[in-house]
Amino acid sequence: MMKILPHLFAAIILSIIETSFFGSLYGIFRFTPFVLVISVYLVQHHAMKPAAFWMIMHGILLDITGSTVIPFVTLAFAGTAWIALVSAERLFSNRSFYGVAACTSLSFLTFEFISAILLSFSAFFQKQELYWGTFFDDAGGRFFTLLLFLFFLFSFAKQIRSLLIKLLLLPPSRQTY
Repeated sequence: MMKILPHLFAAIILSIIETSFFGSLYGIFRFTPFVLVISVYLVQHHAMKPAAFWMIMHGILLDITGSTVIPFVTLAFAGTAWIALVSAERLFSNRSFYGVAACTSLSFLTFEFISAILLSFSAFFQKQELYWGTFFDDAGGRFFTLLLFLFFLFSFAKQIRSLLIKLLLLPPSRQTY
């Protein structure tokens, strides 16, 4: 049974960290998809399915605050969460970095694809020009920082698991690696 309050609190904290800390960094590091990486990593490597909710909650918070250029970004995060859950369960192994990286990459590509569709609809209905070069440059930077941050997370898998147990987000009996 999912304990909603710790997950709701974690989603809000992670969303604040991405929008305030990572958003203030210089260069491509400001594009780090922190919530997406953390959520997919936990879904894939630690079999923590409620972490997919964190992405959806992040999208809701971005839509409420209006701090994104993508309209209805919650839809993109919901699609990403669904792909992460399905691919973690049926496609990729959680035993190696490559399986986790493949699941995260597929989830990221899903997010970017849905975001492109949402931006296209928004540009069409608002009669605005859409700069695809900027979109793909930002996506490339986000993908690079995604893999970099994922490699960092994977290096500390045992420490992350023990922290999740202490925070009551993961049951102590679950051993996934």
